[in-house]
Amino acid sequence: MTLFDFLSPLFVMEDGVVYLNEEKTKFGNMDALEKLVYEGTNILDMSLVDALQNTEFTSEYSLDDLPDSTARRPYYELVGKPISHEQAIQFMAENDYSNEVSGLSLACWSCYDCDSHYPNGYGIVHPDGMVGLNGILGKWPDPMDYLVEMFWFTLKYPFLEFVFRVSFWNESYPENEELSSFAYPPEEVDDSMLFGYVVEGGSIKLLSAKKINKRFHQWKKIYHTGEQEKLCDINYCVKYMEQNKLLALLREEIHVKRGML
Repeated sequence: MTLFDFLSPLFVMEDGVVYLNEEKTKFGNMDALEKLVYEGTNILDMSLVDALQNTEFTSEYSLDDLPDSTARRPYYELVGKPISHEQAIQFMAENDYSNEVSGLSLACWSCYDCDSHYPNGYGIVHPDGMVGLNGILGKWPDPMDYLVEMFWFTLKYPFLEFVFRVSFWNESYPENEELSSFAYPPEEVDDSMLFGYVVEGGSIKLLSAKKINKRFHQWKKIYHTGEQEKLCDINYCVKYMEQNKLLALLREEIHVKRGML
């Protein structure tokens, strides 16, 4: 199945043109899908239609019962395959709050130079090319936000491959907000997970908690060990960068990439 096939109940096709059916309100918030249409219309961008038709999609859920987190700002964990330093800087330089993809805010919170939000400068992509973070999503993300953002990753950054799992915890760990994510009991973290996505080889998989937890630990064992695991913690990561005097250098490199210097 392709992602276009999965989303087809939300579309209307007439004379080769694909429209977003704005009456399909039963599928929840449709705002995320507006990223797929030409500005000011309900006509899908034809280049994106082609991309949707070429994106392999596997789901344990139907369009009618897409999973959601009940938390205001859900806690999540992400582990990915390493990329090059150049790719990491490209990603960080191209993403900030001005080009937010969806309610997840997963990409735009990746830049290490965002001073306006706590914690200061954390990211799913690290300067050395490591990919991973234990973080929090934007407020009340809609199930469709997840789909659109995963599609966006496959489209714009095909070099990014990752496992992403979502918890019902709101922002942090219950009862002990000071406890580091890498020190929290793993079985309790697993039990909090609701669902997740695997983005790999241009394809997207939406999996239940049991399957996404298994895949997550498989990838973590390969790609995140020792210091790398600690760098996924949002508080430890920033302290590490500051202590090693890397944050200022990184910000300058990102600004150069953006043409701001």
